[in-house]
Amino acid sequence: MKKIILSLAVLALVGAGVFGLTRAYFSDTATVTGNTISAGTIDLTVTGESETLPFSLGDMKPGYEEVVIKKIVVTSNPSNVWMRLKDFVRSTGEVNEAECKAELGIYHPDWNTKCTDIPNEHNDLDNQIYYDLSVCIDSNDNGTCDGYLEEAIYSFDEKDLETLASLGGKWIPLKMDLAPNIPLLVMQSFHFNEEAGNEYQGDLLTFNEEFAAYQQEATSPTGNILFMENKDPNTWQAIADGINGKLAYNSAGETFDYTFEAAGLVDGNYSLIYYADCDANGWPGDGVAHNTGALIAKFTVSGGTGIIAPTSGSVELGTDLPNSGDYNSPAGAKIWLVLSSDYSATVAGNQGHMTGWHPTQYLFENDPTLINYENE
Repeated sequence: MKKIILSLAVLALVGAGVFGLTRAYFSDTATVTGNTISAGTIDLTVTGESETLPFSLGDMKPGYEEVVIKKIVVTSNPSNVWMRLKDFVRSTGEVNEAECKAELGIYHPDWNTKCTDIPNEHNDLDNQIYYDLSVCIDSNDNGTCDGYLEEAIYSFDEKDLETLASLGGKWIPLKMDLAPNIPLLVMQSFHFNEEAGNEYQGDLLTFNEEFAAYQQEATSPTGNILFMENKDPNTWQAIADGINGKLAYNSAGETFDYTFEAAGLVDGNYSLIYYADCDANGWPGDGVAHNTGALIAKFTVSGGTGIIAPTSGSVELGTDLPNSGDYNSPAGAKIWLVLSSDYSATVAGNQGHMTGWHPTQYLFENDPTLINYENE
């Protein structure tokens, strides 16, 4: 059962300074406050030979879905657009008899406080709401994705199974290089876990949405930070499996300065690389007839920790990211963490190419994020 909500958020680039690692960029933010997800209740009453099941179509119940569509418009300049869900506030709401019993409390139908002595209270509704997120260009400004394929960022159907709790406070890239005055439709689906029990009846969750538009040269609203994830090589959707990384970097300079960390990896040797697509297919990148990027750094994971601790470095790449021969230019550059045994270069800064392909063991840029760096 779906309820469709259409609202408008307009982001205009104005003279607000936001500082990254090395230089300032123009930016603007808009916050949508007071978003609420309410769990509905079902009170079963026997009246003679019939049963009444009062409910509201606006209530969220296990297995229900809410769809929210927002239209994002930036003006004046091409922009990178991000969003995050934040300021989660949980509330148990009104506790009925079914919830009280599920939480092992004592129910008093005639008391003002009807449920007492609750040893097993649950009000973490954000852990019970699965989340879809997709975007598309609305070129005719008519509320449809006309002529453009929808781009899924998180997909319930692909079983990414991201919950609101897992995304709280995380900046999510929506669209890089969004053209001025071209609407972007942002479609969010909220799925109430069909296995949620009576302990969630009547619970309440409020949260805020924040959208940010940054000029094209800046990549992240938190500074220049790239989130990296493990992906399903069949669908190229991110997998919520705890395998991830984070790259902080400078957007300009004589050297590419970075801090990299990762978690959830298997033991082995890894190479952090700039991968330059050679054509629309993004492969083969054989290093002979094609410009294929460069090695940034090498790491070793051992002892079963799965961790690359935060490591800083500086490398002379001698090229912009992306370089002019990259099929992705000028939008941005792809950054991957691959097995060193699948990559040819061994010295940081040298051009290299892929020699093997084991993508389930790699980290890829968090679509649709590509980075930009100006070599000075």
